[in-house]
Amino acid sequence: PIPDEHGFAGPFAGVSSGTLVVAGGANFPDSYPWEGGSKVWHDRIFLLPEEAKKWTVSTRKLPKALAYGVSVSLPERNSIIMLGGSDSDNLPTSDVLSLTLKLVDKELVVTLGELPSLPVALAESSGLAVDNKIYLFSGRSTGGTVRKGFRLDFGSSPLKWEELPWPEGARGRMHSVAGSHDGKIFLFGGRDYQSESELEHPEDRLEAEKLDFLRDCYRFDPAADKW
Repeated sequence: PIPDEHGFAGPFAGVSSGTLVVAGGANFPDSYPWEGGSKVWHDRIFLLPEEAKKWTVSTRKLPKALAYGVSVSLPERNSIIMLGGSDSDNLPTSDVLSLTLKLVDKELVVTLGELPSLPVALAESSGLAVDNKIYLFSGRSTGGTVRKGFRLDFGSSPLKWEELPWPEGARGRMHSVAGSHDGKIFLFGGRDYQSESELEHPEDRLEAEKLDFLRDCYRFDPAADKW
């Protein structure tokens, strides 16, 4: 078990130097939400080396408390890429961080670096890595969910995000699932958090939040940039 009595929702997680890393996340440390408790975002980094019997807490912390972003492990770079997420005010961020573990004098040292920021601040997105490229799909921005996809190609110079087409007729979504098979990328379901500009009656926002669970699924061909 992670050495926190409450556990975490939406932490970043991945593998670097054979070590499982869990960073950030959110929970309710004082009381449950139905008891009036407030959600707290965290910045701690937990490490579990291969064959270790317990976690250690890194002396290094995230630059700020974050949760509900996307994590991608890149074995060829020995890094975990942490994309977007929300801060302690529950506001989406465009930050992209690289976390790398190195063994120095028999101790694991966490190194944090910055990568090009997302074109849009996003939390609760879905994403994955395919062929040295990171793909990120939709998510919650400041005005609601977005109909956008992005790609970061580590083989390009300068390193920058490029916007991808969005499936025709598809709504924006958060909490969707992305995966790859046989060179194609798949996007499944999610939940649409409509922006006020998309709602015919903005006062219906709460109802939209409750009901807009999506079942549609899409396949993307990275070679042709087509859904």
